Amino acid sequence: MIFLKVIPGALLFFLSGHIVLKFADRRAEAAFGPVSYAGASFMLGLGAISLQMFFYSLLSIPFSSFLISAPWIALGAAMLFLPAFKRTAFRTDGQKMGWQGYLLFTIILSQVLYSFAYALTMPLSGWDAWFIWFMKARAFYMDGSVSAAFLIDPAYVQDHPEYPLLVPLAISWIYTAIGATHEEAGKIIYPLQFAALLSIFHYGVRKVSGSRTAGLLFTALLSLTPLLLLHGAGFPVQVDPSFRVKDFTGYADLALSAYFLAAGLFIFLYAREGRASFAFLASVALAMGAWTKNEGLTFALLGFMALAATALIREKRDFRTLALALVPLALFILPWSVYKAAHGLGSEYVENMGPAVFFSNLKRLGQIVPYMAGFMFLKPGVTGLVWWAWVITAILGLRTALSARTVLLQGLILGQLAIYVFVYVITPVDLKWHLGTSLDRLVLHMVPLAMFAAAVTLTRISGLKGNGERR
Repeated sequence: MIFLKVIPGALLFFLSGHIVLKFADRRAEAAFGPVSYAGASFMLGLGAISLQMFFYSLLSIPFSSFLISAPWIALGAAMLFLPAFKRTAFRTDGQKMGWQGYLLFTIILSQVLYSFAYALTMPLSGWDAWFIWFMKARAFYMDGSVSAAFLIDPAYVQDHPEYPLLVPLAISWIYTAIGATHEEAGKIIYPLQFAALLSIFHYGVRKVSGSRTAGLLFTALLSLTPLLLLHGAGFPVQVDPSFRVKDFTGYADLALSAYFLAAGLFIFLYAREGRASFAFLASVALAMGAWTKNEGLTFALLGFMALAATALIREKRDFRTLALALVPLALFILPWSVYKAAHGLGSEYVENMGPAVFFSNLKRLGQIVPYMAGFMFLKPGVTGLVWWAWVITAILGLRTALSARTVLLQGLILGQLAIYVFVYVITPVDLKWHLGTSLDRLVLHMVPLAMFAAAVTLTRISGLKGNGERR
């Protein structure tokens, strides 16, 4: 019975995301298929609803189902009658799926159905899931707002009160919608994130390759990556003898990887096609990533630099698009940054960022780099074939590596990985413990984008145009 109450709450994510997507691109349906449109809408809705709830807290408006949902329902109804937002037909290229396509689709569907079945029937088990993300969600629901008293309480200092609030507020909305703190109900957003990520990925590969089969093939490979399913649902057994954790459901890293994928994808499409709507969607994804975890802040900087470089090297410099791209970044990043500063919510890493600490700890690279490489390439039971595909296609496609679009995509991956290395160099905690408890999640952030880069490179090697024809 409780899960029937979850449905209206979950649907509001889709509605709010649909509205954001229509504002970004009034003919968005023409660019997406229905499944990828739903996936993009859901991820945008997570960010929109959570930011709305944070602003409500700043304005002392209590959380309630009516007060949170009413503006979106009213906007959705109004858009039905506004000519500017007239619905367009979903994109179709007329390609038939074929038996290979049906087989690949069955693989993807089985992974998605498993994620829903397992995630919604198993209790929450991860320590960080309980103590960081779901505890905040419970506190926000019980207080009816983002309570500064809770965030600055010394008793909860270990739950990282400085972390951004997209995930706990999204879960808190589910609690608000059903009127209870039911953890299994709150977990609904995780298989939905998994399905949304796959749908966005499929859209990107199919659009770049022009091939339905290529889109399904790479999406099936990504769906079989154990590390993704560990965060989307979990497993009843260990996926690798040396990897003890069986369930990461309840963390924020799956959402972050989806936003990183979407940002990289739309930056690539903006560089290729020059459509302002792609740049704006990229900036929205970057902003929502920064609103998900602190790691999203550095990726937002890298992504905006990539957008700026693309806008400024175009034949007609696109200053207007670049200015518009700053709006969502400011909207999602500045209020929380000011709030943290006002309440003294800082990070222990900030004071270690100076050159003195970095150069004195540089010898740590001898431990960091082999450990990272070993995890990425020597644990296929955890990371699948993603990083091998990324490296092999990059080597095979070396002749096309200097393409501006390819450089942007690979630069985002390498840049973020380099930032993670930097963090390990300056970390104030025991390095071995830090690597062992966090690297798997940092690697996850880049897994979908690395697989997308592999698909793009392979498409260029095969000589396919965007419409699926040979060059």
